[in-house]
Amino acid sequence: MKDGLYVFSADSWCQSCKQLKGALKHAGIEFETIDADDDFGVEFGMKHKVRSMPTSFIFKDGEIVKTIVGVKPVSEYIVELSN
Repeated sequence: MKDGLYVFSADSWCQSCKQLKGALKHAGIEFETIDADDDFGVEFGMKHKVRSMPTSFIFKDGEIVKTIVGVKPVSEYIVELSN
């Protein structure tokens, strides 16, 4: 996967997922969504042992360098993305 922030979510039923994505958009933070309800998302979630939603992953050089579980303050995402 390319570098950046990915949010693993299920927008059809996860209110916290919608809240997080709205806050990130409002703050101007770019991210990609991994949909927990499609085939790729199911496989990704199993591979990376996702147990809660939303779960965010920061990729650098094709590797996960940080996993953030749940909704955290936007400032935490900003700090982690700048590292």
